[in-house]
Amino acid sequence: METQPLFKPGDLIAGRFRVERVLGEGGFGVVFEATQLNLGRRVALKVLRPSLASDGGRGARFLREAKVAQRLGHPNTVRLYDFGATDEGLLYIAWEYLEGTALDEIIAAQAPMTPERVARVASQILKALMEAHAAGVVHRDIKPANIMLCAFSGEQDFVKVLDFGIAKDIEGTDGTLTRADGIIGTPPYMSPEQVNGGVITAGTDLYALGLVMAEMLTGERVYGNGSSLQICMQQASPRPVPLPEVVIKSALGPVIQGATAKDAAERYASAEAMLDALGGVAPGLGSAPLATLVDMAPVEAVPTVASPAIPSGGKPHGRRWAAMGLAALALMGLAGCGIVALALVFGGLKGSWGADGGQGGDLEGGSPSKRGESRAEDRGESVGAGGDEVKERPRRRKKPRRFAHWEAADLRARLKAAGCRVDDFSSMDIAGARNDTFSALCGGKIFTISLYRSESSVARGSLMLAQAEDAGVKEDGEVVLTVFGDTKEEGEGLLEELLYF
Repeated sequence: METQPLFKPGDLIAGRFRVERVLGEGGFGVVFEATQLNLGRRVALKVLRPSLASDGGRGARFLREAKVAQRLGHPNTVRLYDFGATDEGLLYIAWEYLEGTALDEIIAAQAPMTPERVARVASQILKALMEAHAAGVVHRDIKPANIMLCAFSGEQDFVKVLDFGIAKDIEGTDGTLTRADGIIGTPPYMSPEQVNGGVITAGTDLYALGLVMAEMLTGERVYGNGSSLQICMQQASPRPVPLPEVVIKSALGPVIQGATAKDAAERYASAEAMLDALGGVAPGLGSAPLATLVDMAPVEAVPTVASPAIPSGGKPHGRRWAAMGLAALALMGLAGCGIVALALVFGGLKGSWGADGGQGGDLEGGSPSKRGESRAEDRGESVGAGGDEVKERPRRRKKPRRFAHWEAADLRARLKAAGCRVDDFSSMDIAGARNDTFSALCGGKIFTISLYRSESSVARGSLMLAQAEDAGVKEDGEVVLTVFGDTKEEGEGLLEELLYF
């Protein structure tokens, strides 16, 4: 990132935009408040950093944002005024200068929001999406930070949809660039098809909007726990979106559920269909008149800049997660993820559990007490009837077992031999890679164990890097064996039992 400011107040850009102040900046560019001198109006001027202007891919994406926005004119979409390049080769886009507050800030300060207000905001977003989708454009990054609520004369909460920087042209007019983009979006709002690298449709935006609506109702993200990697795993899982009960029971519950179906074919067919459904529970919204937009006096300027990275959170708790299969593995440019690969998609476990989280009776292949004895022996300890240590007995560690040839049946047998009961199993083949995943109850604890097989050494390496901080991970040839427990240490412990003893 440049250490010197691109421009200072009073500087002219492209001979007609006078810089007033910096609104915000990110890794790709700087946004200035500027005055367009020939018209005397304020604009938000976005300038690509000089170090990136020579990057063909960055420059093409920057200009594509302008070209996509140029096709859109709905009042609920941020207006494009101008774009181009300076004599020095700097790329810029001039947007309307908005006075308002980003929806993520409003949620943080005011949620939970009433269903009536949520419906009013959502209806305007849908109207903006109706125009975009009709023009063959899918936004791909609908999220609270990209929704601005403005105050115009006589109307509060007037929506402006921002940031078409990663929009996808589903008509294929810029197909080459789209293919180079890879998988992109913000994890808590990404649809399964985005995570899996599937076909992007209008339903991709509707899925994200459904999650935003649920967040407005509760003040909490539906997928807000865990790292970006773990959230992507949850999104890709075929299990239903875990909407809170308060969302499901609200008047908007059926609409949100219809938008967030994991199968894209089960969602609303279009933004118009979702708007009609919304009008059914909140009459009048489907045909609400649009306000006439004029430049108004400022209320509170909130800059909109490049999307921030999603912070990493905790890891999945063993009692809540069991693997459902591989979502995708490749080097991917996940905007806001901060990761290069994703794997294991987690869902829930079957079974009835006692108050202590365990299940009564012996386990297949051994009881919890026997398994405890086995672990003590592995540590070189001799255990008496009460489980007390009697004496130290050093034990030579064997060479690890090779597992490149293992199939699902081999892993199941090893788990049973380790005193575990397999509770769930899934297998998935995607893009030539195969993932066999078990959830198992071992000594009263739940583990998720996966065999991932791929000919791609890059994919295997990326998976191991992504999982290294959360699980026990080993590689043998084309196979990666991963074990998740409640802690990394537990995962590594079971991995050792499977491979060393």
